Parts: sequence; structure tokens; C-alpha cells
Amino acid sequence: MPTFKYYLEQAVETARYDGIHFVLWKILTNAIAPLCRIGVEIILESDLTRDLKPRTAKVALEIRHATLDDVERLIREQYGESLPVDAQLSDAKEYEEAKKERMRANLTRQYRHDIEQGDRCFIAFAGDDIAHVNWSRFGYALPIIGCMFALRAGEEVFCSDGYTAPAFRGASVHGQVNMHMLLEAKAQGYKVAYTTTDLSRTRSRRGLLRLDWTLCGRLLYIIPRGLRRTFIVRLSGRYGPIIRAARG
Repeated sequence: MPTFKYYLEQAVETARYDGIHFVLWKILTNAIAPLCRIGVEIILESDLTRDLKPRTAKVALEIRHATLDDVERLIREQYGESLPVDAQLSDAKEYEEAKKERMRANLTRQYRHDIEQGDRCFIAFAGDDIAHVNWSRFGYALPIIGCMFALRAGEEVFCSDGYTAPAFRGASVHGQVNMHMLLEAKAQGYKVAYTTTDLSRTRSRRGLLRLDWTLCGRLLYIIPRGLRRTFIVRLSGRYGPIIRAARG
């Protein structure tokens, strides 16, 4: 079981990279977690009408669209292998593994559905290894539970669910794949791309800003326990896709 020293070290490490304000925010969200889930989502946009330049990772990559045949490998890569059915586990670990297995099953269905509906999953291979995975979504996106992005057909695309394999982190693979996605959308006539990152992902946000994404807006979301409703409070900027969805 983690000790007080462990939690203190984690808090110091978080404050070092993300600032003391984020440590205080985490304490607040954990304190009210029994009542509601809250978070701050930051929306970024990329103007696809400007001149875009390809980027190159520190390793050679082959980027292609995922097919239905890739789905099971994508799940294994990002969420691990399922344990054998006869694995000996404690009650707590058995419960956690059951939760993970349900998540894997749900994501498998969701990935298949998304690909069949026309969303594009980009896989970057370094040799035989999956280095990075990312998605371009069209028509709608659901970055926050109960809060849908309504995208203008043929004009807007939503980039989400980026994942870099641990062995390739720091090799700029996300930068190459991200620009590959934007260039493809631009070539097909799309005008703007959106993405989101929550307050906790400071390094991810810094990486996106280095890729010339710009801040669009910040919002606070509140999901009360037991209610099937999400409350949105605009903190700054704008969030047009969400406003359009809210207006139906």
C-alpha cells in the first residue's frame, strides 16, 4: 500500500513539472469526488488553411490507416494483454482485472464502430512495432462525458486519443503523425482541426503548442454522481463545436 512518503514524493514531482496550483487542484477534485466529477478541459485548434510543413520523427516511421483487422492489436498495445482465465488473483486484483476486461471489450466495439462509420485511426510503425496511434474524427466527437462536439461536415475535424508507445516517447513521433493527419485533412478540403486536453496533461499541451496549435477556450465540466447530466461553465475563450451541439 502506498505510504505518506510516496504521496509526498508524487506531489513534489507534480509541483515541479506542472506547478503548485495543479497539486491544489488535484487535492480539490479528489476531495469532492464522492459528490461529483469535475475537470477543466482545454480546447485547441489548428487553422488548416495556413501553410503546413511535414515534420520528421527521430525514428523512421511508416504511417497508415488502421483497418478492422488491426483493432485487437491496438487494444493490446494500449491496454495490455488479457490475463489467462485460470490466473490466481486476490479478490481486489480479480475485481480490477474484470474492470479492465470490460473496458477492453467496450473499446474493441467502439473502435470497430468508429472505423466503420468513417473515422480514421492512424498507426505509425517503427519497423514491426507500433510507435504511435491517433484518430481523426468527423461529424461528432465526445471529449467529455455527456458533452458532444458537433463538427461541420467537410470543414472541421477532431483529433483525439493520441497514444505513444513507451519505447518511442521523446522521439517526436507524435509530431510527425499529428502533422500527417492535418495535412491529409487539409488536402481533403477541411478548414480547421480541434483537439482537447485536460488540465492534468501539461506536457501534452506544451507539445501541441510546439506543433503550432493555438488555444481556443477553457471550460469547466461538472458531472454530479447519480445524475446523467454534464454541466459546462465557460472559463475563457470560446468552444463553438460544443455550443452548436448544445443548441441542437
